[in-house]
Amino acid sequence: MKLFSVFIVFCGVTKYVLSGKHLLISLLSLEMMVLGLYFSLSILGFFYGSDFKYLFYFITMSVCGGVLGLSLLVCCSCSAGNDYLSSYVLLN
Repeated sequence: MKLFSVFIVFCGVTKYVLSGKHLLISLLSLEMMVLGLYFSLSILGFFYGSDFKYLFYFITMSVCGGVLGLSLLVCCSCSAGNDYLSSYVLLN
């Protein structure tokens, strides 16, 4: 199970590095990494008998980060008309 969570994080990192065009794909890759980390932390907490309240804090903060990323995507796509990362550099 630990190997599976490491595989999820590795796939998220690989997709984040290779997807240089769209902001939405980059945000989904970041969420995949966060879910892999959450899965790994929950497995470690289960094996070591740790308290799970820190996992709730972690998932709450990751949801807040996802909401901020999606709101940034909506604002930038309304102003630029697309979700290409190259067009956001030109907005400066």
